[in-house]
Amino acid sequence: MTDPLSRFREDLSGGRGDAEGTARHRRALLLFEHGGALLGVPAESVDAVIAWLAPARLPCATAGFAGVVQDRGRIVAVLESPLGAGAGESRAGRRLIVCGTPRGFVGIPAETTRGVSTVELARDASAGELVDSSEGPLTIVDPVALIAAARETT
Repeated sequence: MTDPLSRFREDLSGGRGDAEGTARHRRALLLFEHGGALLGVPAESVDAVIAWLAPARLPCATAGFAGVVQDRGRIVAVLESPLGAGAGESRAGRRLIVCGTPRGFVGIPAETTRGVSTVELARDASAGELVDSSEGPLTIVDPVALIAAARETT
């Protein structure tokens, strides 16, 4: 009898059993939990993980944004949820994942962070999709896509 992880890796490789088959679906992600869900943000987009700071609300702010915080002399726009605007109730985070985007820095709330690791995905997944992985079911979070989605809701 084979162990479940071996079967998972075989499924990833399409039964070929070679490393090339699984390499396509490996991604370096910062894993974190929020609202009982496991999420992963691409490691290359993460600038820092800092302690939670209560965001200062802005008048007439775009839906989906909780406000702004200052981190090391730079302004960080804080999202209400790592799952995007309208994803349900907003929970207070214990950590803030600061990500660099072409438009500046965005903060993603997280209850806990697990750290960066190379995760094997059962299939290629785009932002917002739930996918089986070597760490369990997780949702891929893309900071740029979250900003775009928040801007579309206004």
